Amino acid sequence: LRESSTLLVVRTDKNLGPAVIDREAYIRHAFSDHLSDKQTYQPLTPEEAHSEMDALTELIYNFIIAYRDDEEISEDDAKFLSNSLSLVKDPFPWFYLLFKIHKSPLKTRPIISVSGSTLHALGRWVDCQLQPLMKTLPSFIASSWELKNSLLKLPLLPSYARLFTCDAVGMYTNIDTDHALKVIATFLDTHELAKGLPAKALVAALELIMRFNIFQFGDTFWHQLCGTAMGTPPAVVYATLYYAIQELS
Repeated sequence: LRESSTLLVVRTDKNLGPAVIDREAYIRHAFSDHLSDKQTYQPLTPEEAHSEMDALTELIYNFIIAYRDDEEISEDDAKFLSNSLSLVKDPFPWFYLLFKIHKSPLKTRPIISVSGSTLHALGRWVDCQLQPLMKTLPSFIASSWELKNSLLKLPLLPSYARLFTCDAVGMYTNIDTDHALKVIATFLDTHELAKGLPAKALVAALELIMRFNIFQFGDTFWHQLCGTAMGTPPAVVYATLYYAIQELS
């Protein structure tokens, strides 16, 4: 299987293990399920992609200098970000699919792996800053196990009580970037739960991450135009925080 030129071993959603798929079918799913959505993804030429990535690298260096001087970033964090940028060999994140084999018809989840890319270190810094905040949000649930335990502690419910669940369709890509950055900036700057966080630096970093999600799929290059930058370290906390702010308002 590893040596096959026509088959791919792929990952599945819900930790259901590996699966095997025809390479052409994999590529077809990538385009028909996701990359053909022109409102979300824009194809780039190799020259355009490299130019955008060069610009992003310069913006991150400028970010480090500006917020280190403002003391919103510590010297250690500034060194981490600078050293990580200098060690980047492949600046581009890579796009791949998780297969939802528990769904009928078959569906896929888009993943953009930023590990080792230009955005990786900045994303890790933002994630480390926001993780403690996320755990203080009233609606935060760490796991399904924690939710189950909370439900079991409820007093006896009447026989007509019902438990409902809901799911958002493409929640990450459907989050409006302009609105999300605006409300998150206000929350970080004014809310008691965010006290002590480097609000200006965090918002500036999120702006770079959400607007410069440029990635590679095979020999093609793409720019995610809207929504949460899929695959970046702070994607989960960004979406969770945005949803929590709506609940708190």
